[in-house]
Amino acid sequence: METKTFHFDKKDLITLRSSTGGFQPKFLSKDRQYFVKAQAVISGVTMQDWLVEIIASDFCKQLTIPCVQQKECTIYFAGREYKGVYSDNFELQGRSFKSFESLLNENMMSTNDSAFIRKNTVEKLYWCAKQLSLLCDLAYTDCLKYMIDTAVTDCLVGNVDRHTRNFGVFYNNLRGNYEISLLFDSGMGLFENDNYRDHYKTFEDAMHNCYVSPYGEDPFDMIDLLEKEFAISKMYPFQHLQLIQKLPSEYAKEYTDRMIWKVKNLT
Repeated sequence: METKTFHFDKKDLITLRSSTGGFQPKFLSKDRQYFVKAQAVISGVTMQDWLVEIIASDFCKQLTIPCVQQKECTIYFAGREYKGVYSDNFELQGRSFKSFESLLNENMMSTNDSAFIRKNTVEKLYWCAKQLSLLCDLAYTDCLKYMIDTAVTDCLVGNVDRHTRNFGVFYNNLRGNYEISLLFDSGMGLFENDNYRDHYKTFEDAMHNCYVSPYGEDPFDMIDLLEKEFAISKMYPFQHLQLIQKLPSEYAKEYTDRMIWKVKNLT
């Protein structure tokens, strides 16, 4: 498949700073058909988070998890070439994304308060699903499945950046109601969030900073918790899961080898 190429000017820019603390341009294509995100640059280190986005998107497709399908592209901006990903602009379908954090703020709630922090991992997941259901008039079972889908995907790629601003709901402007959001923004995984990764001497060292947000849980432990509570081995076709994309590093290969083996051998 031919890789798309985009050329952007400053007027096409949506935002320059990302939650990674890095330089990460984001754009709408000139015809507004696509949302385009360039690779992150963290402390001067060029990351391959774009590749992790594609891997996560492909895992979701294999597991039938609704997600924003990400495709590889090349971006030219400010005299520089970037790798990146592009996806369909869901706003053309009359949908606007509203983050979980925005929903909580409007209702004087937060995941930073002591009541949330004291909850264990599974309690936090249930709480998030409950608030999505109550605040947006959505079926609780659908909200719970969305939170499980998100956690499973983040475990598969070791995404550490599932903060409360990058999961939530769509508001359907045509119908005037909320909908479960497609899963997106999974690129800060497979150690592409960590500009110190090249200095680690072992895989175990690299794993010290790998956790699933907003739970603060080791991804391999998180999979065990999800299996115990929700029997995820019966929810997803893990036995057919395979990696069909290239990987950004040897640590990423070690991670995906271990994680795919893990989910295929859940009991």
